[in-house]
Amino acid sequence: MESTTPLSAVLDVVPEVEHAFGYGSGVFVQPRATASDDAHADAVRRASGDAASASARGTPNAMVDYVFAVRSPLEWHADNMRRNPSHYAPHLRALGPAAVVAIADRVGVGVHFNTLVPWRGGADAGATLGPGHATHYKYGVVSLDTLCDDLTEWRSLFVAGRMQKPVAALAKDDDARSAARPAARAVAAAETANLRAALAAALLTLPETFSAEALRAALCGLSYRGDARGWLGAEDRHKVARIAAGSAAAIDALYAPVAAEARAASVGLTRVEGNGTRGCAWGQDKSQASARFLCRWLPRSALGALGERTGPGPGPGPGPGPGPGPGPDDADAAAARAATRRDLSPTLLRHVEVTVRRSSLRQIAASALATSPAKAAAYAAAKFAKSAASRFRKPPR
Repeated sequence: MESTTPLSAVLDVVPEVEHAFGYGSGVFVQPRATASDDAHADAVRRASGDAASASARGTPNAMVDYVFAVRSPLEWHADNMRRNPSHYAPHLRALGPAAVVAIADRVGVGVHFNTLVPWRGGADAGATLGPGHATHYKYGVVSLDTLCDDLTEWRSLFVAGRMQKPVAALAKDDDARSAARPAARAVAAAETANLRAALAAALLTLPETFSAEALRAALCGLSYRGDARGWLGAEDRHKVARIAAGSAAAIDALYAPVAAEARAASVGLTRVEGNGTRGCAWGQDKSQASARFLCRWLPRSALGALGERTGPGPGPGPGPGPGPGPGPDDADAAAARAATRRDLSPTLLRHVEVTVRRSSLRQIAASALATSPAKAAAYAAAKFAKSAASRFRKPPR
């Protein structure tokens, strides 16, 4: 008999973490799962050697995605290798935790993923994990400093991009005071900065009036601009639309506090009520004063890219990656300069695209080095299968 285990149960399997969250379709199950979703789930289970459950239908998601932020990745991986050696590729077990961290930091963007880990749920071999009834999970391990840096500076937009969409924060049942911990407060402040920046970027690239659906798509689509998986054919071509449609209420709730800040400020953000969610529309003031306020919410890397060149024509765009940008004392002046650009929107989007493309390519390379060939092939096969299936269905509306 199958039983579903709460998402937070995974925290009992791994060493202590400072912050943890689950994300993706295994956590926020999209409505009306299609045959391609079943095919993707089956592909994951078959490729990972779980043939027994591969034939079971009615399981929309085969894997739950997690991110764990820790104080010291080196110490954490050393402990986790002792507890869960099977989570790591054989060559990484031989090389040790230092190799795991070196690949993550020097090749990737500071995140190491263990993927296709089977969830056994204690004595009940038929147990599944989370609302998506997952049979497997993967988890990325990142330092707390790298997490907060990405949230506030958009250094790679890798973890920050995931946290621009709804996530499920995790805590153990006996950790009732976790929200009061210094690490939790630091992450919460960085999360707010990330959401402000995402809303600012979306508004700066949207017209004077726009639908609620367009705003959700702009917010969800930032971290997929330039994603190498898309042009490699390894991503669902309708993924942004599916997230925006399937998690509409959660997205609205996530951005409600920062949207209220924007509405209270001088950006002229107004909501026009219509008939239901699909009838809602928004309007905004597109003046330089409003743009200046929104630019002040952008991370320093984006302000640095916008400050490279002023003028009426398209700028050269950012360099190979996000630079440090202006210091705190110069941020107001940089925002004022950026607000005068006629090409503010395309330049900002190009900066995001270059950042995402660079980080996604680095992470693909790191995954290739840190994952066993069998698991890498299994995961790639599942992604390509879902991407191929998405070409034969209409985007959600």
